[in-house]
Amino acid sequence: FPGWTLPGVLYAGGVQAIMKAHGVRAGDRVDVVGAGPLIIAVAAQLAEAGAEIACVTLLTPLRVMARRPLGLWAGRGVVREGMAYLRQLRRVGAPVLEGWVPVRAEGASAVESLCVARHDGAGRPLMGSERRFDVDMVAMNFGFTANSELVRMAGAEVQFDSVRGGWVPVRNTFGATAVPGVFVAGDGAALRGAFVAAAEGRIVGAAAVLTAEGKGTAELHQELAAEFTERRRHQAFQDALRPTLDLPSGVWSWATDDTVVCRCEGITVANGGLENTRASFCM
Repeated sequence: FPGWTLPGVLYAGGVQAIMKAHGVRAGDRVDVVGAGPLIIAVAAQLAEAGAEIACVTLLTPLRVMARRPLGLWAGRGVVREGMAYLRQLRRVGAPVLEGWVPVRAEGASAVESLCVARHDGAGRPLMGSERRFDVDMVAMNFGFTANSELVRMAGAEVQFDSVRGGWVPVRNTFGATAVPGVFVAGDGAALRGAFVAAAEGRIVGAAAVLTAEGKGTAELHQELAAEFTERRRHQAFQDALRPTLDLPSGVWSWATDDTVVCRCEGITVANGGLENTRASFCM
């Protein structure tokens, strides 16, 4: 969106990492904007660190998760944590706008304000609904990218999944790819949360060892029954979260002709073409 390259517009995951690793709050008055539950967590953590939360702007209402109640029940511990974050935001009086999108970030040499608007259900801003918030930092997140570079370099087949991290490897239930001896687990396989990654790591690690020893993996279903059950349970929760990360087609309307879409090459929509940009993002 216009202005996203201004100093002070940061990725929410980076803002969170700076707080966790160094105890540094990246801004004093903040708008946290994007898709998915990470937005709520980062906003609450910033508030706890002393930041004023000007607004929390969510592309998709969190209530869409209620369409999969069994999945929410499977991840009830995480749900309770999320509810605690929401209560904290209510305590500090932070407005939470659901079904809203960024229109533009503004500022001379750094971000000074963020304009947001209600969207039409397909991600396109509804002009006339705009609200502007004075901020010195914007934390944003509209999805994640899987760390699949190594397995792709090894020649494994990949398929595109926009919600689970872009290009992710094709593999079987034991994490084996079509490349002999190449297994993948966790965020390198797809983004499905830490609990899925932990259970999967035990399954895939055991399968890789048995394969290296020239043994079969059939008995692992019984030996690691608890791990398979745990992976299924946490995967059900991730499936319930998935609709909050879906990006409707209208998000591609946010950029104007002079919006930078590639910082590295200085490419704008006008001189690079948005369709080419979308293809490069997929890679």
